[in-house]
Amino acid sequence: MTTQEQIKQMSVEVSNANVVKVEGRGIIAENCSKLYNLLEGEIYGTEKEWMLKGMYHDLCEGNFATPFTCEQKRHTFKVIVEIYKKEIINQ
Repeated sequence: MTTQEQIKQMSVEVSNANVVKVEGRGIIAENCSKLYNLLEGEIYGTEKEWMLKGMYHDLCEGNFATPFTCEQKRHTFKVIVEIYKKEIINQ
């Protein structure tokens, strides 16, 4: 499965996750971590390595315990995907 296909699959899971339930918040937390790990390898070695520290902080650190903060992480996930497409894929 290509990186693009994996991102698309994770994006669907994140969009469909019900943050009111613990399981839904877990799906978002898991996919945020997966996205970081997937993109880290592609970003490392490019001139965009400066993105990694902020991306880790934005995706992997913080509170996934409440629906509100998990909703914010869902938005962050989408923003990181768009930045990746713009800065890495369309260089």
